[in-house]
Amino acid sequence: MTETLVAARALEKHFPIKHGLFGSRPLRAVDDVSFELRRGETLAVVGESGCGKSTLARLLVGLIRPTGGEVIFDGRSVTWARGAWARDMRRDIQIVFQDPYSSLNPRMTVGTIVERPLVIHRIGDARSRQETVSELFRAVGLPPSFVARYPHELSGGQRQRVAIARALATRPRLIVADEPTSGLDVSVQAKILNLLRDLQADYGLTYVFISHDMRVVRHMADRVAVMYLGKVVELTTKEALFRGPEHPYTQALLASVPDTDPTRKRTRAAVEGDPPSPLTPPAACRFNPRCPYARDICRTTEPPLLQRGGGRWTACHLADEIAAGLAAPLA
Repeated sequence: MTETLVAARALEKHFPIKHGLFGSRPLRAVDDVSFELRRGETLAVVGESGCGKSTLARLLVGLIRPTGGEVIFDGRSVTWARGAWARDMRRDIQIVFQDPYSSLNPRMTVGTIVERPLVIHRIGDARSRQETVSELFRAVGLPPSFVARYPHELSGGQRQRVAIARALATRPRLIVADEPTSGLDVSVQAKILNLLRDLQADYGLTYVFISHDMRVVRHMADRVAVMYLGKVVELTTKEALFRGPEHPYTQALLASVPDTDPTRKRTRAAVEGDPPSPLTPPAACRFNPRCPYARDICRTTEPPLLQRGGGRWTACHLADEIAAGLAAPLA
């Protein structure tokens, strides 16, 4: 079996939100999330806006500290990393943000931006760093002559290529990609996704890929974690998820994907309504107010995330009925 590279253990992140004149209440952005990611694998984390995906991404790379739980990388805790181990961890774990324009310093040339991680980590001398930058530009499909340009002189797709080159500079083992194509045109999205897949093969990368687009997930993922209001509600292989999702929320996400065949009859209903506020999540199952199958138990008892056949994990009281095709929406 392929060795585990990164694992989340009961990971939580709560943000205090002011409530009233003197009080506050916690916003549970990430709530008891656990998973393992093997070397060379791509785990897609998918869900609606506000479900905690981007907060999870920042926890994994150490940009914010968890309220509870921890992230384990290569057998050691990222959460409590200090000294030389913390520096090594920052070389091994990199992030590509959603908006390349806001994540690139507008006062620096893109060549300087890509070189910066090499300088910070004292990798090579000035000449070798320049050669490395040129190699990275070629690797992401940009002419080395672009090194003297500024971010505003590039297109959105070109800026994202620069951001990817910067992430590759320290030769990381894990890259967390936080919706890296969501602000790009569809044709550019496809090129960036194919680039990321090629780089994964060339550099032996492991990805955590954050997305809200199930079509992107199908193209990129090996396994998929579905999040809803801070919790993972289903975790399984890509093939199993698209063949037969067991959680009603996953079913609804798949039903929302546009079908290229207008004559094909939909077998699942898309999710209706807006998600509740994470400040006041529903009791028990957090999806129960929007779930077409919800029973009394769903409103009184929180379903645990349980391991099922084939390496699938599902948090639903009705998973057996749904898997067997016996669950019917309530009138």
